[in-house]
Amino acid sequence: MNETISFPVFNQLEISGYSLYESEDKGTFVWNFKDGPNALIGVNGLGKSTLITILFRMLTGPYDLNRRALEGELGQPDVTPVLLSDRRIFARRVADQAVAARAVLNFTIGGQKVVIERRLSDLSLLRMVVDDDALPVGEDDRDFYQHQLARLMRAGNFFDVLLILRFLVFVFEDRRSLIWDESAQRQIFRAILSETPEAAVLSLSLQRRVLEADSAARNIRVQLNKARRQLDDAIKNLQTRDSSQAELFVTERMAIAVDEKRASIRRALDDLEVEWLQERRDRMRAEHERDKILSSLDGAKLRLITRKFKDLAPAGRLALSRIVEQRICACCGQEADALAAKVESAVVEDRCAYCEQVLPTTPDVNVEDLDRPRIEALSKSYRLASEQATASTKRLAELDEEKRTCILEIQTVERELNSILTKQHNLRRSASLEPDDVTRRRMAVDSLSEMMNDHLDDQRDAERSLQTLVEHLEKSVRDQQDSIANQFARFASAFMRETCHLTYIGKDERIGQEGARFRFPGFQIALSGGAVAGETLRSSPDAVSLSQREFIDIAFRMAVLEIASRGQGSSLIVDTPEAGLDFLFAERAGYQFREFAPETGTRNRVVVTSNLVSDHLLNALFAGVPKGVARSERLVNLLEHAAPTAAVRMDASRYNAFVSQIVGIEEKNAD
Repeated sequence: MNETISFPVFNQLEISGYSLYESEDKGTFVWNFKDGPNALIGVNGLGKSTLITILFRMLTGPYDLNRRALEGELGQPDVTPVLLSDRRIFARRVADQAVAARAVLNFTIGGQKVVIERRLSDLSLLRMVVDDDALPVGEDDRDFYQHQLARLMRAGNFFDVLLILRFLVFVFEDRRSLIWDESAQRQIFRAILSETPEAAVLSLSLQRRVLEADSAARNIRVQLNKARRQLDDAIKNLQTRDSSQAELFVTERMAIAVDEKRASIRRALDDLEVEWLQERRDRMRAEHERDKILSSLDGAKLRLITRKFKDLAPAGRLALSRIVEQRICACCGQEADALAAKVESAVVEDRCAYCEQVLPTTPDVNVEDLDRPRIEALSKSYRLASEQATASTKRLAELDEEKRTCILEIQTVERELNSILTKQHNLRRSASLEPDDVTRRRMAVDSLSEMMNDHLDDQRDAERSLQTLVEHLEKSVRDQQDSIANQFARFASAFMRETCHLTYIGKDERIGQEGARFRFPGFQIALSGGAVAGETLRSSPDAVSLSQREFIDIAFRMAVLEIASRGQGSSLIVDTPEAGLDFLFAERAGYQFREFAPETGTRNRVVVTSNLVSDHLLNALFAGVPKGVARSERLVNLLEHAAPTAAVRMDASRYNAFVSQIVGIEEKNAD
């Protein structure tokens, strides 16, 4: 796991000279963030989404993932400038084109204090300060800033920074799902759970290399097949020439057949390699399960010893426990498997572990409670797991032998092919000159074959390097699966009434259309429902309701943030999907956000937007915050700070009354 990944924790956003957030008596808008829950409220048209986007663009500047990465496969590490119209998104919201508008963001990341200042008219960077040291900004973010932000976050590069911000820190209205997007999960886990930032970047580079080599090889293969057919037709015309030319034709056909045989054996070898990797993973899982069951079995036996010999002095119980648990003699410290088996047998058969006499019946010990059924069940499970591990080991040995056989066959076929090619060379020397058309087509075939093989070799080389990185990543995520699942259950249960949990499902996939398969880490949702018995996997967002879809995905993001931040804290900025929530679901949504960032005991900060549809979301979010000043400090009310719309002017008293019920009468009186 990348032990150094850090997430931004926002402290303050200050906006000046921007008329969208200039009230009549205040020229500068200041938003102070608190640990725990924060809210941004206001009716439609006041600029909630715009303010969230400003917060996002303060970090990203005028750069974003390209459209292919935002909408399709997340495998190409392209960081492209957004279009000029997008750079002026904030300028278009105000009459003066934001010519004098500035924004300053103050945040903490990895223990370092960072200040960023940008123009809102075109998102150009004006200032970057880290721990009171002003850094050079350059004419373009790519000159210096992007590298510095990636370094501060301990991310591999700015592409990974954008991934983390879009898929974890910010939850926009038009967001792309994470829990139901295998490609997004693959890249997020690569970015935050790789062994090092360098490994994360190398993995992405190798994926791109595999994709490009696969695409190039397939394109050349189409041309090569066409060229071979043309060569075949041309060679057939040589049958009417002298015997040397006729024999050359035969060797050409033989060479093609032998080469196809070699390719077939290589494909079989690739299939065996895939099966071998899968079998090795199966053995690892079986051994892990066996060891886990053995630990539980030893624990049950130890509990049985403790309860069976409760009158025995602690030193005696400790000696027996050491024999059973560590298989080591308590006297001489040597391995003692036979002694351990003898002690276990005596305990189960109600005999003394030392003198082997039948134990007297003890009235206060209920024999039915002595864990015997559990020990028997665990013993059976242990035998099954051991048998699975043994079977996998045997199958691995068989696959190794089959692979060796394939390699020997390839070597034999290649010697045969070399012999044919040598014979062809000699026949060409003795035969009359070939027609120009045949010579040209043979050269084309040879050239295309060489080009295709170069790309295939490059693809296999990249796949071998990538396989190691993917295996390390899959193990890292698998080691964290229980922690991620437990955090997800914690956050999801605050919103869901159905039983909902994460299931780890590693999936074997190719990077390109052909080539090796890789076991990529991933999770799916198992959810109960009224129309089915028990829990079922929901492999697509269409398998759940709209409100469930939104907040299950948010709970998954929360879980990943919580595990990856390792207590350092993180920010979660949510453009809340309120439209599909009734008052009960709005209340549960508030509790879910508060579970991630409670008002005390956390470094997490959550920002939730609200259209004031109801007070249930905000009251649940601030359930632990007293009404009055304490709540008002965590709530930014755009009814007071933003340029008012016609609806706000006409109904200001009603909106203010609604807000006062949430903030508290004390705060309204203070105003």
